[in-house]
Amino acid sequence: MTTFDYIVVGAGSAGCQDQGYCGYHAVGTAAMGPDDDDVLDTRLRVRGVEGLRVVDCSAMPTMVSGNLNGPMMAMAWRAADLILQDR
Repeated sequence: MTTFDYIVVGAGSAGCQDQGYCGYHAVGTAAMGPDDDDVLDTRLRVRGVEGLRVVDCSAMPTMVSGNLNGPMMAMAWRAADLILQDR
């Protein structure tokens, strides 16, 4: 057996094949921007759908270099202000 074979066997016996996950967060899948091609406008509203906003990390245009908890909390706080302003 090669070293690679041992790694594959070891990973399989440790349950890595069924329990693995990606360490990256899905950001930018509904990115916000000023262009008509962007999914969200600058007030987190989905273009072409009335009354729907996206307030999660998918609205971020790019990945941040640190933990997403702080930026997401700030986005939620700002989104609450935007929703109240648009009433």
